Amino acid sequence: MNITMNQLEKSFARISALDHATAILDWDEAVVMPSQSGEARAAAQSELKIIKHEILTNPKLYELVLNLECKNIALDPWELANLREIKKLILRANSVEKDLIEAQSIATSECQQNWKVMRDDNNWKSFLPLFEKIVHLSREEVAQRSKSSEPSGYDCLLDQFSPGISSNQISEIFNQVKLFLPELTQEILDFQMKTDRTLLDSSKEHLSASIDSQKNLGLSLMTSLGFDFTKGRLDTSHHPFCGGTPHDVRITTRYSQTDFIESLMGVIHETGHALYEQNLPERWTHQPVGMARGMDIHESQSLFFENCIGRNKHFFKFMFPIIKNNLFKNKDSSIPLSQIIFDRLHQVKKSLIRVNADEVTYPMHIILRFEIERDLILGKLEAKDLPEVWDLKMQEYLGLSTKNDFKNGCMQDIHWPSGAFGYFPSYSLGAIFASQLFSTIKKEDTNFNENLSQGNLTFIKNWLRNKVWSQGSLYTSQELIFKATGENLNPVYFKNYLREKYLE
Repeated sequence: MNITMNQLEKSFARISALDHATAILDWDEAVVMPSQSGEARAAAQSELKIIKHEILTNPKLYELVLNLECKNIALDPWELANLREIKKLILRANSVEKDLIEAQSIATSECQQNWKVMRDDNNWKSFLPLFEKIVHLSREEVAQRSKSSEPSGYDCLLDQFSPGISSNQISEIFNQVKLFLPELTQEILDFQMKTDRTLLDSSKEHLSASIDSQKNLGLSLMTSLGFDFTKGRLDTSHHPFCGGTPHDVRITTRYSQTDFIESLMGVIHETGHALYEQNLPERWTHQPVGMARGMDIHESQSLFFENCIGRNKHFFKFMFPIIKNNLFKNKDSSIPLSQIIFDRLHQVKKSLIRVNADEVTYPMHIILRFEIERDLILGKLEAKDLPEVWDLKMQEYLGLSTKNDFKNGCMQDIHWPSGAFGYFPSYSLGAIFASQLFSTIKKEDTNFNENLSQGNLTFIKNWLRNKVWSQGSLYTSQELIFKATGENLNPVYFKNYLREKYLE
């Protein structure tokens, strides 16, 4: 290997080690950290981010990149892609001041920790000053990045999560979804109203289960899906997430004793993320090119497993006995549990909470957040006006009101308190990616339905491993989807997927 390239890889192996430590500290904070340890944790996290920033902004590192480019040294495709990703990270780090990194780290840690309590208390008034600080710092980040790197404006935040796609392109895609989804949603709601709702309406009393039994169910399904427990674990947190590193994946869920579906689908969703992480290219583990290709692709994997597989009628034939054995072994056999759970998994209903939304109405939750956060960052909207705008859009898009209901309105997600502006679009981009991948796999696997009904995911996982997981960040998201499916990203696949699943 070229000496200069070797030096670059060593530097990014150090950064990878810092990211590993940061990820585990993030997990610890969300899962087990004592309530009075927040200030010390914030300081430690801030220091790790500063050290990473100092490595990335060391002029010698960028000199190595320029040296490789100027000498026109022959590199293989993976090395070239790694050099591209390294250069992007260096330029991005140099576009923002160290003091801002430190201020953001402390402010987001404080905001997240208070959000956990203030959200439950519906306390928007006390939360607002903390959140205004996050917005102010994010706007300052945009201002600094826009001076010296591309993309600029809100797009420079978006690029952290969905690299290579602009807010204008996302608006175009989401506008297509807004054209067909409201009518399709109503069509599905009307269709479901015509069916016998007796079981569905009484289902709540049959969905209760102990937390311990739900944990066992989650572990069983994770094993069936292929999660490697020698390199990961399942825990409980306030908000479900997948964190850690490819060799130490930490996923969490949350439990409701009155409805096990929430934790079940949370586990399957996060396992989709984890399978992607655990199957990234081993050779490039500590390099940028070996990382997952943005959160839009990451969400495509979690939503693929949660919705395309977990809510699939054929996979349900395999999954129901596992559910029954773990949760309802002694349940009265005269109760049609299978139909109750299946109907609950496929129930379409407009609701306030994004994480509990069905896959049909979910995109409107995301479009709402995308439009709000874009205007918030660009200064077209102020933090104090957020509840009012949120309520107006909820009424327009889902026919529901959140007036004075901050807990179930603009305070419901952890993303903005953590400063993750630009993340939300990746969810619905991911759903569109997932439906397109799903359609392609169905065509190529001649025994698709039979395999699913037996819980045989070998073809699916091998296909995803070859086409997506093993590719890391070798390609852009758009290139990746084209190489995998032979087409550019197309929302029509999502429309057809929903129509076939819920109306045919």
